[in-house]
Amino acid sequence: VVVSDRLGQILGVERGHGGAVAIIDREGQLVYRQPNVNLTWEKRNWLQEYPFLKAVLDGRELKTTIDSDLDGQKRILGLTPVPLIGWVVGAGRPEAEVMGPLLSGFLLNLAVLFVVGLAALLIALGLSRTIAAPLQDLQAHALALGRGHQKRDIEVGGFLELRDLARTFNAMADEIRKREEKLQEAHDELEKRVAERTFALAKANESLLAEINERKIAEQGLAERNELLESMFSSIHLLVAYMDTDFNFIRVNRVYAEA
Repeated sequence: VVVSDRLGQILGVERGHGGAVAIIDREGQLVYRQPNVNLTWEKRNWLQEYPFLKAVLDGRELKTTIDSDLDGQKRILGLTPVPLIGWVVGAGRPEAEVMGPLLSGFLLNLAVLFVVGLAALLIALGLSRTIAAPLQDLQAHALALGRGHQKRDIEVGGFLELRDLARTFNAMADEIRKREEKLQEAHDELEKRVAERTFALAKANESLLAEINERKIAEQGLAERNELLESMFSSIHLLVAYMDTDFNFIRVNRVYAEA
């Protein structure tokens, strides 16, 4: 015989947060509940109210949720059999009470995660700006170097790697300027030599033209003298013969030929 009224002396522990302990006999009747509630015999028939109780009476443990008729809340319920007498012991608590701390912890973790993520984002934005701005300056400097417009060294702040990169750019720009100066010197020297050669060629050309003109004048004078001599040789009335040193006739005038 189980005197359920005397179970309160053993199990009558105050349970907070809506917790409760129940004992069900082998017929599925609720014989004890702490804290105690007044229920009709029909409401005490948990096997009829909750058919899943049959599996626990058969020796299986069970964890489930139920909609309680006592307070209208959904409760999380754990049930375990007592093999010695074939009864069932159950413990339950409102789901809201169980999930409240979990939900609060989740929301707290979510808030912490959000704050940490926001801080990380702000830090990342700050770091990205400290990197992006010098990189933009280096890019503009490189483009200006490519166009030959950059005449001064670049100075950037921020990370050591960026400063090293800026020093590398400055060294490269200095080397480019030195090469451009040497190239300009070579270009000026070449233009100077071309100008000297051009001037010498012009003087030679002028001298050649003067010589050609002199020769033309000389040839013209010789042709005029030859024409004069030919006219005199042909029209003179004396007998004229032109012979070599052996007295061989080379040429005679018309009068000599007729004679």
